[in-house]
Amino acid sequence: MNRRSYLGDQNPNWRGGIRMGHKYVRVYVPDHPFVQGDGYVFEHRLLMERFLGRYLDSQEVVHHRNKNTKDNRLENLELFESDSVHRIKTIRGKDNPNYRHGRNVQL
Repeated sequence: MNRRSYLGDQNPNWRGGIRMGHKYVRVYVPDHPFVQGDGYVFEHRLLMERFLGRYLDSQEVVHHRNKNTKDNRLENLELFESDSVHRIKTIRGKDNPNYRHGRNVQL
């Protein structure tokens, strides 16, 4: 058998397609357009895509409001159009005069 034979549910270590990493939950979706090399996609991005009914652009950032990156409830997720808009909000805060909401999704 070649290495491809052991991918996904063919692997004896298969755990249902969910990986709990040090920071983020990842889900096995090998046919997703933004899949990582190992076939996994971040769960928070998948949930936001499902909510919006479209794939996220590669520049869009999904932020965890309570800073718990494993808490992927929709009410804890906020979408920013880019990393720069995300940084303005999360690092400098809303009191910054240059703060722009961008395309935040309020749930």
